[in-house]
Amino acid sequence: RISFLQIKEGNRDQSPENGSSITVPPSVLSSTRNVDTCSHKVSRQVAVQSFLYSAAFYINKLPITLTRLLQTINGQVYFPLIFISAATIPILGLPNFLVYLRPRFLELRKQKPEAGVIRLAYESFIAPGDNEEQEEELE
Repeated sequence: RISFLQIKEGNRDQSPENGSSITVPPSVLSSTRNVDTCSHKVSRQVAVQSFLYSAAFYINKLPITLTRLLQTINGQVYFPLIFISAATIPILGLPNFLVYLRPRFLELRKQKPEAGVIRLAYESFIAPGDNEEQEEELE
């Protein structure tokens, strides 16, 4: 069992425990760093996507929750909150759908930086295979 092994690029370091040493080529360390960076990037993307799903849920549910709380506490119903609730309840799935399309939209924006937002939103909405078929038909 080797523990507490210190590794540095191209150097040999003594382990404080048993005097063993190891030499690691710089290419191995750089590839390890790339894997860590890539893993961190994916974890961050998942965290952002999860946050956006949660935010979409709470933003949609906030008006109706406030309406019910104020109705319970004061016994009054406020028209602006009822109006906002009536407008947001039927479209509960729209923010989730937009969050769902966001990764595809960002990828298309990287691929086609000159394209407009509306065009990219349209291309994000249609299936990836449909997009290629439509472009071939236009030519």
